[in-house]
Parts: sequence; C-alpha cells; structure tokens
Amino acid sequence: MNESESRSPGVEFSLSGPGSVAEAVGAARAFGGDARLCIVIEELVANIFEHGALPADAAVTMRLRREGQNVVLILEDPGTLFDLTGSAGAANIPERGGGAGIRIVKAWAQSLSYRSEGGINRLVVSIPAGRP
Repeated sequence: MNESESRSPGVEFSLSGPGSVAEAVGAARAFGGDARLCIVIEELVANIFEHGALPADAAVTMRLRREGQNVVLILEDPGTLFDLTGSAGAANIPERGGGAGIRIVKAWAQSLSYRSEGGINRLVVSIPAGRP
C-alpha cells in the first residue's frame, strides 16, 4: 500500500467555548473513533480549555485522519505552552484525577510530537485505530 492509499484526507473542526469538549468527542464518534480515541480527545481538549489560559476569543483546531492502522489527532491552540511529550504527568491532584489523563494519553499513543511556533501549540498524537 502506498502512502496515498494509507492516508485519509481527514476532517477538521474549530472548537471554542464551554461546549468544546463534548463537541470534540462527538466529532471523534462521527469520524468513527473508538472509545480510546474519544477518551484521549476528551482529556486533551479539556486540559487545553481548563489549563491553557486561552484568550477569550481563541479557537482550538482539531484534525483527525487515518494513517494505515492508526488514527492521527492534531490539536493546535494559542494557549500556554505545554509539551506533553516531555511531561512526567501533572501534579498530584487527587480530587481531579491526579494527572491520570496525561498518563492515559501517553500509554495509548503510538507516537506523540509537540512543537510551538508563532504562539501556536501543535500536538500530534497517533493511536491505533479501533472499532467504531
């Protein structure tokens, strides 16, 4: 299979405001994502909106595409810099899960990459595609 056959064109969403987490999870389901993809998206989008200190008018871009046996999630946001790839996990906050979300994302990810350029964070997460 060549690269053009193994990569789907994907979908793109713009997320903003308090309904963003539910909107992102719904988009993942509509894309055909399994429970793991939905949980990863829920954790990452919630963290961006809860901890990213986004400007009031900020939007987060979420892209989903298939690459071979994986689903690739790309999140771009203008929030606080946070390199998930180097983080050991959030501080222990028992009432909030103690950083479990970051550990889940890292455990399920086939690969993670992060960069910040021009004030925009870009996180790319590849996870094995499951059943819808």
